[in-house]
Amino acid sequence: MARPCSAADVLDRNLADKQWIAQDRLTLADLAIAAPLMHTAAAQLPVTGYRHLQAWFARVSALDAWHKTAPPR
Repeated sequence: MARPCSAADVLDRNLADKQWIAQDRLTLADLAIAAPLMHTAAAQLPVTGYRHLQAWFARVSALDAWHKTAPPR
């Protein structure tokens, strides 16, 4: 039986040949999707196996604006 497609599967496939979610530059779509992903460790979401998704999130996380607005740890 085939495994149902998850949102992480879809995002990972979409990002296989792209740097950003919707266009060839950072857009609100990237920030909207990245915001809840900043809690993946605390929520124990199984997304570490998605190479393209992780690379994209690293790009978003590296943004100066991301650092300035991240909650304190």
